[in-house]
Amino acid sequence: MNNDSSHTETAAHTWDSGVVTKEATVDAAGVKTYTCTVCGGTKTESIPKLEPVAPGMDGDEAAQAIIDSDSDEGPAGTKYAPLCAKSTKQTKKSITVTWIKQKNAKKYMIFGGRCGAGKKFKRLAETTSASKTFKKVAGAKVIKGKYYKFIVLALDANNKVVSTSRTVHVAAKGGKVGNHKKVTTKAKKNKATVKVKKTFKLGTKAVAADKKFKVKVHRGIRYESTDTRIATVSKKGVIKGVKKGTCTIYAYVQNGAAAKIKVTVK
Repeated sequence: MNNDSSHTETAAHTWDSGVVTKEATVDAAGVKTYTCTVCGGTKTESIPKLEPVAPGMDGDEAAQAIIDSDSDEGPAGTKYAPLCAKSTKQTKKSITVTWIKQKNAKKYMIFGGRCGAGKKFKRLAETTSASKTFKKVAGAKVIKGKYYKFIVLALDANNKVVSTSRTVHVAAKGGKVGNHKKVTTKAKKNKATVKVKKTFKLGTKAVAADKKFKVKVHRGIRYESTDTRIATVSKKGVIKGVKKGTCTIYAYVQNGAAAKIKVTVK
């Protein structure tokens, strides 16, 4: 954002050092306002949203950011990789969340709650393993057919953030709704080759675990590149080669089921 409200007849401006007129938060960008010392005109610049769960930050601060978030997706800064958190096992009374163990992680904190904007995450458990089964979420028993959300926070020996998962949205069995089983793409054997500056459309589809049960969408298909210097991927699943090399692109759905595509840029 860059709005200049100065007088049109003034050809040049001398801007001051600027004042923060709106603080950046986890959920919203901030604003910094500059004033011209010549004519008194103003201009504004956007301050990016805070990234409170970035690797290396204090674990207690990251945990508090998750608990304080008003978003159903949790705070900014979460990534699908490398944890790849998911839930592919559920019963009428329990939900199991799994993830990939991290080399530098000494423990994992799991946060969760019922799905829905405004419904806060609560700290549920701490473990050293790569999975956790919940019969209770946020102090209440798991209810069949209801959707729940989970975030996994990986911490090192110094209680610093290693990585933070994207939110997993999953329904317990026994109701009228279900979950996804897998993600399919047009990439043969989950491999794609593109040239620099050229594109490849993944043509992604989310496949339900049981066609008899509708999946209530809390978050549509999302995409993530492990190295945007090699290849990027758009919100519509279009891969674009940036420079020669290889990387991985994930196409994932709300319960964490995903297609893992090896991308080679030539």
